[in-house]
Amino acid sequence: MPSKYIKPICDCGAELFFTREEGQVMTYKILKNGMLAKRPVHKGVEFNANHGYLICLQCRKEYEYNASYFGEHKWKALRGDEI
Repeated sequence: MPSKYIKPICDCGAELFFTREEGQVMTYKILKNGMLAKRPVHKGVEFNANHGYLICLQCRKEYEYNASYFGEHKWKALRGDEI
C-alpha cells in the first residue's frame, strides 16, 4: 500500500508556500535616433519551472524545493534542507 503524502510544513509547524522569481521579458525596437520605442514589440514571462524555494510566512525560514518526478508522490512538492 502506498504511503500517504504529507504536505511540507515548517519546523515551527506553519504551512510552507512555494516561491519562484519570475521576470517579465520585454523586447523593444531601437528607433533610427538610437532611442528605444515606448511600447514593446514583445512581452513574455520568463521562469524555470523547478527553480524556487519553500518559505514560511510566519517565521520566514526558507527551504529547498524538491519535486518528485517518479514514484507514488510524482509531481508533488517535497521539502528539502533549510537554506
